[in-house]
Amino acid sequence: MSAVTGNRVIVGEDSEEESDEARELSASKVDSEGAESDEENQEDSIPSDEREEASDDGNEEMWKEIEPRLLSGSLDGLCMIQKAMMQKIRPSMETAIERIQELMENQKAGEIVPRNVELLENECMEKIESTMTKSTAYAQKIDRIAANMMEISIAIERMKKKADDLRIDAQSYAIKKEEKREERQQWNLFYAAKSSESVSSD
Repeated sequence: MSAVTGNRVIVGEDSEEESDEARELSASKVDSEGAESDEENQEDSIPSDEREEASDDGNEEMWKEIEPRLLSGSLDGLCMIQKAMMQKIRPSMETAIERIQELMENQKAGEIVPRNVELLENECMEKIESTMTKSTAYAQKIDRIAANMMEISIAIERMKKKADDLRIDAQSYAIKKEEKREERQQWNLFYAAKSSESVSSD
């Protein structure tokens, strides 16, 4: 309570409590203004590249899935607060997601490198590698062998044909020789019969 006596004002306990509340309100207002200025400074300090990355199509699909789960429009105040909070934390969440993806890729690469080292140090893999490097030369040799075999088969066919021709010639020559021998025998018989007839007549 407070009382006025002449030109002096006597302040009671109620006025002291009201002044304490006024100081607390002013301090909270200053803190809220400082927090808002800090948030604005943080937004200004975010590079433009990150803001552009925040609008990637892949992340847009994720936010499209999240937005239907927000509060309905009937609670306008809460809905606006929720959307504002999502807009504030969205860039940091997208950056965290990209960072997690990079870490996963780096982890996969870290797992692949030791495997590659083990494969390179394996003797069996070295033999396989040397064989595979020589496979082109082997394939060329096989092609040459196949071509030579084709030439050999063609030569064999020619030789078979020539052998058949020689066999036919030999058979014809033998037939002709046999015919001449028979003809000669017939002439010998004829001359022998003729000579015997001349002797008997004498």
